[in-house]
Amino acid sequence: MDKGKKILALAMGALLSLSVLVGCGGNEEPPEVPETPDREAPVFSDGQATVTLDGSVNKTSALRSVSSDLFGLFLEDINYASQALDDNMIANGNFESSRAVTKFDHDYGWTAAGGLTAAYETGKKKLHENSPYYAKLSTAAGGTLTNKGFDAVPMYIQSKKDYLFSAFLRGYTGEMTVKAKTSSEVCAEKTFSVTAPEDSWIKIEETLTATKTVGTGVSLEISFGTADTEILLDGVQFETLDSTVGFKNYAYRAISNLSPAFFRFPGGCVIEGKDMASAYDWKNSIGAVKTDGDDKVPALSYKLYKDGVESEETTYGEWVTRVPNNNIWQGGGKYYAHEYGIGFYEYFLLCDSLGAKAIPIVNCGKACQTQSKGDALAGRYGNGVDDYIQDAIDLIEFAKGDESTEWGKIRAQMGHPEPFEMDYIGIGNEQWDDYYANFYEKFLANAAFKAALTKYNVKTIVGNCTLFEHCENPARNTKGVAQSAAVGAKARGIIGKTSEYGVVDQHYYVNYTDFLQNTTLYDGYLRPQQDADNYYEVFVGEYAVNSNTVRAPKANDSVTYPHTANSMLTALAEAAMMTGFERNGDIVKLAAYAPMFGTELASNRQWQVDMMYFNNSKIMFTPNYYVQQLFMQNTGDYKVNAALAYANGVTAPKTTYQALNNAESRECDDIFFVASCDEETGDVILKLVNAGATTLKVNVNFAVTGLNVKGIADVVELDGKSKDAVNTFDDEAVRNRKYTIGIDGTAFGYSLKPYSVAAIRIRTK
Repeated sequence: MDKGKKILALAMGALLSLSVLVGCGGNEEPPEVPETPDREAPVFSDGQATVTLDGSVNKTSALRSVSSDLFGLFLEDINYASQALDDNMIANGNFESSRAVTKFDHDYGWTAAGGLTAAYETGKKKLHENSPYYAKLSTAAGGTLTNKGFDAVPMYIQSKKDYLFSAFLRGYTGEMTVKAKTSSEVCAEKTFSVTAPEDSWIKIEETLTATKTVGTGVSLEISFGTADTEILLDGVQFETLDSTVGFKNYAYRAISNLSPAFFRFPGGCVIEGKDMASAYDWKNSIGAVKTDGDDKVPALSYKLYKDGVESEETTYGEWVTRVPNNNIWQGGGKYYAHEYGIGFYEYFLLCDSLGAKAIPIVNCGKACQTQSKGDALAGRYGNGVDDYIQDAIDLIEFAKGDESTEWGKIRAQMGHPEPFEMDYIGIGNEQWDDYYANFYEKFLANAAFKAALTKYNVKTIVGNCTLFEHCENPARNTKGVAQSAAVGAKARGIIGKTSEYGVVDQHYYVNYTDFLQNTTLYDGYLRPQQDADNYYEVFVGEYAVNSNTVRAPKANDSVTYPHTANSMLTALAEAAMMTGFERNGDIVKLAAYAPMFGTELASNRQWQVDMMYFNNSKIMFTPNYYVQQLFMQNTGDYKVNAALAYANGVTAPKTTYQALNNAESRECDDIFFVASCDEETGDVILKLVNAGATTLKVNVNFAVTGLNVKGIADVVELDGKSKDAVNTFDDEAVRNRKYTIGIDGTAFGYSLKPYSVAAIRIRTK
């Protein structure tokens, strides 16, 4: 697989490079036309610092390696993210809402008017075992059935774009009209004929083309041309065709443009739930039916009328067959269900389309310990943790098995014969205490689970609580929660060496000063070359600056510091921490900012600090987003020797941050850097961060040895100008700028601006 992190770099190189076309008869490389850089970068005569880069390193050394999967994404269905991402805009289209969110009835989202009445029932006429409820409509002349869509992400209709209406019907012959409309205007409309027998369900699909762009007050209205008729209706969807693998394109492009190496899904607390009703069920998300102690994804066969053309169809895992669950983040009297329009199959398709490795997380058999008591869950068949172990085994086979396996065949029947790329599976999320001995270790001890890991070359990810102080810190001689559990498991003979316990999933949401003071956190971690029995690998599964309260070094520290959410300073603090991740990229295998999406309206958020913010038509990119993009697209494969030295009389810049309560101040370094080499292109990439309040640029000279420099470098620069700079939907004050600089020989200069981060990609011959 081409690494996602290189996508932009290679594309940029292709655009910037000028070449001569070669005829079909020859294999010779075309002569390269020299490129004129955008600006020159001479050495400063009064440089304040010098960075030396030595490219003559042993790149085969494991200590030099940087994980090829280092920077990726984490998507949790929080802040109504699934409603923004899903190309379907109908809420509760299968009338199963009360099965998911008990305070709502089966008519949630729907309004019958004009004499049309609707009853919601189940019985022998149900469409599918997993979708027992349907609407029984009694029509009247002029009667309508209207769906308002999702409150947090209202319907958005764009002129000249196509939309697909689909529904299952039974017992109606006549005309049917579908409109996307407001109270005063129609945005899209279509009338068509339907022939739905009394004794079976048919599916209709009709394409509507919008004539207006409207993003406020839009609803979908259904009406029938024949009155005094009883009609059964189920599985209603209204999808934008401006989408990719089920994700609206305006959101998909925002994800794709980051070039993530991996994608962790679907949670987070979402995977744990507070109870069985709110625990995410991956098998529900693909339409699996509970049978006698086993799970099947049966065929759904029906007659399809697509824009009037009839065909016989058989599908597996179709959306209407998926049992909804309540979302753990539901609250405040608002509807929030896992309707599974986006389920595990779509998440895998997303990863596949992005060229990102899938990292699914499954429930360990234990509820969330931060939002509930962390009780043991019953499982699909009442067998507790054993059911969850089987769920994990089946998921591995669903992702990676061939068509000769039970779950690999299901994936193929759903439309993807080839296995997905998946190297890790997370068992649980933020859990501790009895999680290790009574849940996680039962997975490790299960012979069938171990066999699946071995057969498909998959590693487990183990949870590790929620804060900095729960991680190992060699500087303070403290062990992490998961590390301590691993040491105990090793002593009991469950594992032979610590690394066999799993990749440790460390989460921390902290203050910006915490990151600035802890960039060396992983420098002292054991390497396998040092101690093969006691080292372990790390996944920083969730991290972000989102608190004004200091989380380290003491657990009871209550000092607070100024905090502007998603500001340039918070992004730079994360960038500083990311230099530490990359510098330790042989041990830190994966890292993902979290959460990824938040709504524009703070009142609809369950989490207030996020990488991107959405409304129903566009995405707002924070400075934090641009830092993530810069690192994802400019990370090498192995580390290059780099050292920074300040000129005589120049003191390393630092900033003192004063606590809000005047309890104490913290002094933090301003300058951070990391250097690595892209093995595919030969480029040496230096990333520099100036997180401080330095009023003048820091003029840095570079001295390069051990490299055959090409004479040009690509620069990606993020300049906030102010530590409190933030982006809005109307004003993008902070964004990446790209340009090239000329290098004369092996030395050049670069001015590192205040509150900025830059990636300098030195091209080599």
